[in-house]
Amino acid sequence: FEWAHIPSPQFAGERFPITMTAKDDLDNTVKDFHGNVTVTGLPGSGTASSVVISEVDIGLGDRVEFINVSGLPVDLSGWQMTVYDGVSWPAPVGTVTIPIGPICQAGGIFTLTDNGEAPGAFPNFNLGTNVTWTFAPIGNSIAVLLRDAGGDVVDFVSAGNADASLITVPRRIPAEEWSGVPVFVVLTNNTFSLQRRGGLDRSEASDW
Repeated sequence: FEWAHIPSPQFAGERFPITMTAKDDLDNTVKDFHGNVTVTGLPGSGTASSVVISEVDIGLGDRVEFINVSGLPVDLSGWQMTVYDGVSWPAPVGTVTIPIGPICQAGGIFTLTDNGEAPGAFPNFNLGTNVTWTFAPIGNSIAVLLRDAGGDVVDFVSAGNADASLITVPRRIPAEEWSGVPVFVVLTNNTFSLQRRGGLDRSEASDW
């Protein structure tokens, strides 16, 4: 069973609505499930680890920036960064698996840049191939998927013509992982980038 996004703030001891979706072993939604399920929720401490995609630079040296917005260090061992562009779309242009060992401290930043020798080393990783992100209003599919060592989605962004529902590799991006409309932008030169407006990931276009 998969929890849908729960908006903040919520308060311990007070009721709030939730939505859960039944999934099969292949992560497909099970639409004919009608059984009874007992659910128990525990309030968190508010210090759980969280890494968000904070910036996407388009131009010479296409680059993605990630920030640990939590108050705890995060072990990045085995995490995967997958990039999509207009040439490969909707297949990924490449994926980098972070080697064993890197710890991103609270507030720490790491990056992924196209080209270079993959995987690079913390905090500067390389995709090992060219990414074709363009400024054209058509064909500028821009998307980045960050997954943890267990393959779960940590953060995802899409812009331009990158419709998240078309992605199937390395996994589908279910609606529960991404809500709202894509960020449609026309960037006119490489001095511009896509930047997250705040430190919270609400998976909404208004974050950007």
